[in-house]
Amino acid sequence: MSPINRVTFTITEIITRNISSNILIVIMAKINNKTVVCMLFMIFLFVGTMTTIEGRAVSRDFTIPVPLCSSVVGVKSGDTCFGIAQKFKISLEFFDLINPNLNCNKLFIGEWICVDGQ
Repeated sequence: MSPINRVTFTITEIITRNISSNILIVIMAKINNKTVVCMLFMIFLFVGTMTTIEGRAVSRDFTIPVPLCSSVVGVKSGDTCFGIAQKFKISLEFFDLINPNLNCNKLFIGEWICVDGQ
C-alpha cells in the first residue's frame, strides 16, 4: 500500500481534531476495498431479504367478518339479552354475532341493540 492510499490517525489526533464521530471512516480506511464491497453486499442482501419477508407477512389477506346490522331496538326497563332475542325470534348465537361488543350484564335503558342483520 502506498503512503497516499493509507489513512491513519493517532488517538491524540482524533481527540484534538474532534473527529471522533468519524471513527468508522478511520476503521474503514484500514480495511481493503474487497472487504468493504463484500460487507455492503451482505448488508443489502440481509435488508432486502427482511423487507421481502415482512412484505409477504403484511400483504396476506386477514379479513375479519364484520356483522352488519339492519334493525335495532332501544333497551327498556327490565329488558335482558335473552328476552330481546326471544321477542325477535333469533338464537342467542346469532344475537351475540350481531352484537359483538355488548355486555349483557350491564344493559342500560336507551342502549341500541341489533335485532336483525347478517
